[in-house]
Amino acid sequence: MAKEAKIIEDYAEEATRDLQSVLPALQTAITALDALDKSDISEIRVYTNPPVLVMTVMSAVCTLLQQKPDWATAKQQLSDPSFLKRLVTLDKNSIPNKVWKKLKQYSKHADFTPERVGGVSLACKSMCQWVLALEHYMEVYRMVEPKQQKVREAKEALEIAKGNLKAKQESLAKIQEHLRILQQQYQDSVNQRESLRERKVLTTKRLERASILTTALADERVRWKDSAHDQDVKLHGVVGDTLLSAANVGYLGVFNAPYRRLLVSQWLTKCQAAAIPVSKDYTLVNALSDKNKVRQWHNEGLPQDKHSVENAVVIKSGHRWPLIIDPQGQGKKWICGMEGERLKTLQAADPNYLKILENAIRVGEPVLLEEVGESLDPGLHPILVRKIIHRGGQDLIRLGDTEIEFNQNFRLYMTTSMPNPHFLPAVCIKVNIINFTVTFEGLQEQLLSTVVQQERPDLEQQHAQLLESIAADLQLLRDLEDKSLSLLQKSEGHILDDQDLIETLQRSKKMSAEITQRVGQSEETEKNINQARQKYLPVATRGAVLYFVLADLSMVDVMYQFSLPWFQRMFRQCVDYLNIKQSHGMGTPTRPLSGTLRPQSARSSPDISHPAPTAVKKKPDLIGQDLTAHLMKMIDTLTESVYKVVSQALFAHHQLMFSFLLCTSIMRNNAVQSTLSGEVLNSLGGLVEKQWLIFLHTPIFANMMDAETEQQTDGLTPMQRLEMQAGIGSDPSSPNLTPSSSRRSSVSGSTPFIGKSTMPKWLTAEKWRQCQYICSTMEDFSQLCHSLVSNPEQWQLLLRMDDPYHAMATRYIPLEEIKGLGSRPSSGKSVSSRPGSGTQERTQKTSAKKVVFKWEELTAFQRLILIKILQPEMLKASIRSFVEEKMGIKFLSTGDFDLKEVFEESDAKTPLIFILSHGSDPAAQLMRFAKEVRGSTLHIDMISLGRGQGPKAEELIQKAHILKGRWVFLQNCHLAASFMPRLQAIVDSFNKPGADIDPQFRLWLSSKPDPCFPITILQTGLKMTVELPQGLKANLQRSFGSGGSGIVTDQLYEDAKLGPSWKNLLFGLCMFNAVVHERKKYGPLGYNIPYAFTSSDLEVSLQMLQALMVEEDGTVPWSALLYLTGEVVYGGRVTDAWDRRCLHSILQRFLCPEALTPGYSYSSDGLYRPLPKSYSLAESRAYIDALPNSDSPDIFGMHENAENAFLRSQASELIETIISVQPRLTATGVIGSGKSSDEIVLEVISDISQHLPETVEQDEPGTARDRDAGSAGRTTLNTMFASNQAAMRKKSLEKQAKGEKVVQEDPDDLSNSALVTVLRQEIDRYNRLLGVVHSSLRSLTLAVKGEVVMSEHLEEAYNSFLVQRVPEKWQEAAYESCKPLGSWVKDLAQRTDFFSTWADLVISNMEKKMGINRPVSKQSPLSLDLGEGEVTRDGPRSFWLSGFFFPQGFLTGVLQNHARKTGVSVDSLTFDFHVKTTSYDTEEALNDTKQGISVLNWAFKQGQLPPEAGVLVFGLYLDGARWDPKTESLQDTVTSQQYSRLPEIHFDPVQVTLSQLEREASSVSDSSTEATTEPSQPTQKRIYECPLYRTSRRAGNLSSTGHSTNFVTAVNLPSLSTADHWVTRGVAMLCQLDD
Repeated sequence: MAKEAKIIEDYAEEATRDLQSVLPALQTAITALDALDKSDISEIRVYTNPPVLVMTVMSAVCTLLQQKPDWATAKQQLSDPSFLKRLVTLDKNSIPNKVWKKLKQYSKHADFTPERVGGVSLACKSMCQWVLALEHYMEVYRMVEPKQQKVREAKEALEIAKGNLKAKQESLAKIQEHLRILQQQYQDSVNQRESLRERKVLTTKRLERASILTTALADERVRWKDSAHDQDVKLHGVVGDTLLSAANVGYLGVFNAPYRRLLVSQWLTKCQAAAIPVSKDYTLVNALSDKNKVRQWHNEGLPQDKHSVENAVVIKSGHRWPLIIDPQGQGKKWICGMEGERLKTLQAADPNYLKILENAIRVGEPVLLEEVGESLDPGLHPILVRKIIHRGGQDLIRLGDTEIEFNQNFRLYMTTSMPNPHFLPAVCIKVNIINFTVTFEGLQEQLLSTVVQQERPDLEQQHAQLLESIAADLQLLRDLEDKSLSLLQKSEGHILDDQDLIETLQRSKKMSAEITQRVGQSEETEKNINQARQKYLPVATRGAVLYFVLADLSMVDVMYQFSLPWFQRMFRQCVDYLNIKQSHGMGTPTRPLSGTLRPQSARSSPDISHPAPTAVKKKPDLIGQDLTAHLMKMIDTLTESVYKVVSQALFAHHQLMFSFLLCTSIMRNNAVQSTLSGEVLNSLGGLVEKQWLIFLHTPIFANMMDAETEQQTDGLTPMQRLEMQAGIGSDPSSPNLTPSSSRRSSVSGSTPFIGKSTMPKWLTAEKWRQCQYICSTMEDFSQLCHSLVSNPEQWQLLLRMDDPYHAMATRYIPLEEIKGLGSRPSSGKSVSSRPGSGTQERTQKTSAKKVVFKWEELTAFQRLILIKILQPEMLKASIRSFVEEKMGIKFLSTGDFDLKEVFEESDAKTPLIFILSHGSDPAAQLMRFAKEVRGSTLHIDMISLGRGQGPKAEELIQKAHILKGRWVFLQNCHLAASFMPRLQAIVDSFNKPGADIDPQFRLWLSSKPDPCFPITILQTGLKMTVELPQGLKANLQRSFGSGGSGIVTDQLYEDAKLGPSWKNLLFGLCMFNAVVHERKKYGPLGYNIPYAFTSSDLEVSLQMLQALMVEEDGTVPWSALLYLTGEVVYGGRVTDAWDRRCLHSILQRFLCPEALTPGYSYSSDGLYRPLPKSYSLAESRAYIDALPNSDSPDIFGMHENAENAFLRSQASELIETIISVQPRLTATGVIGSGKSSDEIVLEVISDISQHLPETVEQDEPGTARDRDAGSAGRTTLNTMFASNQAAMRKKSLEKQAKGEKVVQEDPDDLSNSALVTVLRQEIDRYNRLLGVVHSSLRSLTLAVKGEVVMSEHLEEAYNSFLVQRVPEKWQEAAYESCKPLGSWVKDLAQRTDFFSTWADLVISNMEKKMGINRPVSKQSPLSLDLGEGEVTRDGPRSFWLSGFFFPQGFLTGVLQNHARKTGVSVDSLTFDFHVKTTSYDTEEALNDTKQGISVLNWAFKQGQLPPEAGVLVFGLYLDGARWDPKTESLQDTVTSQQYSRLPEIHFDPVQVTLSQLEREASSVSDSSTEATTEPSQPTQKRIYECPLYRTSRRAGNLSSTGHSTNFVTAVNLPSLSTADHWVTRGVAMLCQLDD
């Protein structure tokens, strides 16, 4: 049937194909018809007699349309609008056959073709084509129609057959379905039987598994119960824990461990106050990590201390990329261990690091970016802020102009080696800054592992393996527990059917029991191992103490850089050396200490850098005394080795500081550590932190004492105190003394009246307060103040001691006891009372018993505290003695390095660094060494760096690698800051894998201390400090150096053609050079400005001297010699005129005709003399070697007080340097008051606000009314001047109206006075200063209370208040001053009082002239009880020159007033000076600079009237000399009294004539002979032109006048000595002292 159906379908398709074949032609004809339009039809219709072919076509068309085939019919049809439509829609299948036969008549013509017809008519062509197509279609249709008929008949028969077939198929399907049902019923019965059988088996297995599961989970019940309880506890505090953890991660990363603990403690307190639940014993580590994870971190290299663990938690928990402050590389080490080999390490200085970073982001690799600076590359911004774009299911990030795929596995770590970077807020908000600086505990653990590894390698190996085993076991146990819970949670269906779960639980139970047992045993073993390791903890502790001392040195000088890896290598080498030494005996090693730059005396030090290779054997365990002795040897070796290495890299003035810090740090640690044995601990003793802070900050703590404490420590018994209080009412004995006040101020430092009245006069108020402070806070000093008041002999003896540190170790024997013994040693001789001993006598009358202070019971460090307070000039020597006593003389070694040893210890990859001081140059020394090593200097290439020299230096280094055996010396690296990063990259490339470096290559560098010098080079290189010799002897030895190393050679010294005076002049010039070099140590007394004289100055001077002697044929051209040496060579460096005068005076002492005469001495003690003419160079060197090591101040022309001042400045510098490396001072718990720093600052602010007025002309400083209303209720100078000007204008107008002559200037008008103008300017300056002070005080108060942001200026002021220093912002707006904060505020208050009173005096005078009556104010001059007629004065009786903001302007104003008064030119005026000694100006009063003066009493007191011409000036001081009221001339100061007071001075303006100027000029030109010309009579007075400075600093900026801004004027003072005597002593006048 299918076959038949197929035949029928094929037949039907054939018929259809035939019919379809003609349809395209028909369709083409129809298309052609459609193309015709009305115009085409009209074309045919217009024919009257159509052409034959047209007629034929139209006849055929009419035939098809069954119309009459003539032209009329055709035209009728053409007229029909639907003609064409009828043709197109003609039903071709219904046309009768007769029509087709008729049509044949037309189509059979040969010309009836479209082509022929088209030649006649295009319209007829289309109709012809249509007619032919229809005819052809009809022919095909007739042939196909029978076939279609047969197809239809066959299909009908086929349908009948299909119906029969379907009926048969339905019957068959019913039979098959019945069969299937029967088979299914059979199969179900079989399956039911099998299911019952399987259920039986399953039930049996479930019973067995249930038993196993019950047994396996029985032990987990307790753990799960405990875990559930723990989770409940955590859930209770989850809010507070989350809050604190988020705060920890977000804010605390940048802080150190103590500050973190403080903040967390405060946060916990606030949470408790706000009722926020927090877990008990909350810690960040417990909240965000677990023990297993922490153990894993430790195994990956994380330090063991808690601070480092917190850092790891913050890094892992933070959402911002970490920026790690990692100066020691601890964080980098852990990150490398944690991330493994996948970590990409990049350098921020690498210009291509962003490309590598892009690839890491794509593939998801971790990246470590090292050496990040304080500002980040802008290209990192999208990565830091995570600007991730989600597009098309991908994470993209745009870097620059490109978008790359962001892999979520990408990690970025950034590190910086800067120990204290300053990141801007824009950086802080992008990254998570984490402080990974090594901690004491972390370093201690690392060093302990090192020492145990060297001493007990088996123990340390067992310890390491045990830690790994415990961590692995605990992690495995945790994994098993987690897997069990995971399987239980993910189990599907019946739990008893999970065979994998049952087997896992069964294995876990067994393994868990084994692991638990093993962990317990391991932990017990770990305890035993730790106990054994703790025996070596003292060595690790000492190492940690030493390293932190070294780390602090970088704050002293930027060149003092010592890396932790270097220190760890040094530590390991020290331990190795001791072991090798013990195993090989006590033989002296042949190689020096690694990296040690030592003097000859230190060359036998242990060799720890190149230990001999030896097999490591297990040493017997040391116990008891043997172990203690071994540990002490190890500690001593380590300490000595580190000291020797480091001290050679320090400048000389820092070596004692390093030794002292080393000693005290060890002692401070001893006081804290309790794990050391007594023998080790007591080797140095302990030093409690409180005593250390008191030693450093006694002045600050003393100024913070309250009045009650001061009164309790006034040195009196209660009965004596009552007796003193009963006699308080007496007036001051002299009007120049400031009345004592019982009010206590925390800023001014003033003491109560009782304290002042009992204070010994030989003590300053500052020292007395410090004594009171230690008396009140330290039990051992409880009797100090009583002894100071009642027993002055004991303390006068202390002041005379040359070595108070050792002297105080013995008991003081009172004078009475010595008399009782019948003998009196000279050492116990009482010191005579000094000026002011009347107070002591008065105190002794009320004292029943002298209190002997038992200083022999003080500890060594307590003696230093007392010496620092009472005898600071001996502090440095005492510290040296202290270090020697505690640690030995070997820790005080100083000396030059041995360049040969340094070279032998170096290699081609290690740069050798010369750290330069001013004036030093190691080039000559290096060239000599190069010639010694190689025989010539051809192999060394030297270049001085500077602008444009960097590429040349790099080219030299590259050539040195090629040529082999070359040395490169880059000088003055500090001058090529831009080249330093490139130099760092070059040095780093030396240590890269595969770097080919010539073993003979050496890179030498020299630089002054400069921050631009790369730290990594400093840490890896060998450092050597190069300094000029210290002291006259060392300087002369350098000039006369042996072996041709000095400037003076045999040939130069023995040159006979230079005449007999040559040797004497040469030595004198060398002495002069040494003196001008060493005079700098005296500070402002030596030179106003420190000058960098160099050895080239001496060399050039000797060459000029040689040339002059040759030219003059042996005679000495003194004028040329003095001019060229003093003005050109040395004077060319001197910029200050007074320093140049001093230089000339010194030069005239060494180069003068008298120096060529026998018996001449350069110093009054005769120690320094010119060399005899017969001396050879060797004898000259022997003479120099015999000179004392310490220099007498006399050779410099100085008084012994200058030496004391120098020693005090050295001690102060030493203490300030130590303070600079200490943490920020916190006063809580130390000063005795228990106040916090904020409370102290607020108290200081309150005191300052009460002491200082808002403006100069404010009535009552500090009142609320004045703060609110200012001075609105008081007539000020400016308002009075405005009123006066208005009155004067009115008066002038009235005179003009009357026709009277108007005088332009009224001589009686105060507004025309230059001094009043100066007064107004000074008031304006002080008002601006007071405005700055009070504005900052108000802002700081709000900042301390947290109401405004603490800006940088406010923070600086906050810190300044704590250390009693004037804030920088105040100093910028203020006058020059060196006073501490308390004295500065008190001085400012006196200044404002002076100008306020002067202004009141002017206003009162003007009001009287204007007829205005005003009530007398408290500060009015009328309140000073001036005599009758005195109130008409328009200025003070005597002027306080020190109080002027601009004293030079005041002196100019005095000259202007005199010029106006006398009618002369102000340019022709100068001052004559007359010192007005009065009865009050006794020697005792003038020498007592400790007692303040009453400015108002001196300026406005009743007494003699002001001078007719000029002004009186008071309040000036002499520095380096004193005024003798008996001879009324300058005299040398008394011992230990550097400053003295001057009486009033009359500044008298006088007119200078031309003849006087010529005489003065000639006197100046003859001043060179004054030093050697004695006066004709012993009492003949001379004049010393004494410079007057505003402060003791003397130095200032160079003004347009050629003088320093600190310089005021020069005052001529009478003297019995020559002017050169005072010039070389550095005598000057000062407007104010420093305290």
